[in-house]
Amino acid sequence: MNSLFLVFVYTIVFLYESASLAGTAENDTQYDCGRRQTVKNISARIINGTEAARKNWPWVVAIYDSNDTLVCGGSLISEEYVVTAAHCFGNQDAHKFSVRLGTTDRTIVSQCNNTPKDPIIQEKTTGKTDISQKVNEECHEAPETELICVEVESVCTPIQNNCCLFMKDIAVVKLKTKVNYTDYIQPICLPK
Repeated sequence: MNSLFLVFVYTIVFLYESASLAGTAENDTQYDCGRRQTVKNISARIINGTEAARKNWPWVVAIYDSNDTLVCGGSLISEEYVVTAAHCFGNQDAHKFSVRLGTTDRTIVSQCNNTPKDPIIQEKTTGKTDISQKVNEECHEAPETELICVEVESVCTPIQNNCCLFMKDIAVVKLKTKVNYTDYIQPICLPK
């Protein structure tokens, strides 16, 4: 059983290596894994917590279910793969989940840049209207421009002998579409 887990881990590394060799687009070559675009005072200790700046952790993603509820976090490892915890999905269908990239805030699906901006279309597709623009105007804040939502195509997890313990609590999520790297969306580094 341990050899199957090692095969699973090697598969993750292989996917990362093959994706990093392929590149995403000509303008994406400036983005190396694990590099923040801005680094201000990041403490090694957590004391009362501080709000994370959007560019400080560009590999961090949020995983949401079909009810638009934040389920788990994860790390982007390539243009189309995220590594996270297996317990986030339980026995649910992978297609019921989506991944949000480019933000450190909790969001609603209508705030995604790749969803229709017409309120009538949004209401039909998501059941929600976009009030974020109005809220941002009232607060004199620029709306977030890098938030991308991508549906999950599949989830790969190692076989669990005892689902209550989750001793091998790791999952690789394949996104339905590849993402382009930006200052807000970048992969984390994996060991070579």
